[in-house]
Amino acid sequence: MCKYPTLQEVQADIRWVMVRPGVYKWKPEGIPTYSSEHPTSYFCQDCGALHGDGPMLVNDLWLRLFPGGGVACWECMERRAGRELAVGDLKEVPMNKVPLLLLNRLKQARTMLRQVIITG
Repeated sequence: MCKYPTLQEVQADIRWVMVRPGVYKWKPEGIPTYSSEHPTSYFCQDCGALHGDGPMLVNDLWLRLFPGGGVACWECMERRAGRELAVGDLKEVPMNKVPLLLLNRLKQARTMLRQVIITG
């Protein structure tokens, strides 16, 4: 079983090099350049959690929330936005397929619930 490093372990190990906020690339000694064979780990720059579920946001929202770039988890993106993320906040890219589907279904369910409440 693979054990992913924590942000603190990565920051303490000089073989991990920060590429940009929240993104660290494994670079062992003697290897002059980065290679796709070496792992990259993504950490939320706000909470330090190993990143894996944050969506890709539309450019204008991303630049407003993260003007310096970086990586963030879903919860920290919502915290910075001050609200829950909506369908229109996410880019239409393959990695967002499941979150978009779930947000669309949630939106439909809320609409149906409102209709039931209004019509009795």
